[in-house]
Amino acid sequence: MEEILDLAIEVRDLEPDDYIKKVFFGVYEKEDEINALIEEKSVGWKLNRISKTNLSILRLAIFEMKYYDEI
Repeated sequence: MEEILDLAIEVRDLEPDDYIKKVFFGVYEKEDEINALIEEKSVGWKLNRISKTNLSILRLAIFEMKYYDEI
């Protein structure tokens, strides 16, 4: 995962801050738990039916609400 973040930083000429690093690695670490929560609450929808963009937004939002105390 570190390689992916480093590549994104390099290609986009970004300066990542603590927030970016925390949510990037946090969502990755908690992905199974977050996905289970999305599946539980998404009545009539499987994860493979949710667009990748929407799924990413849901994962980020759930991570911020559940695990990121500074927000």
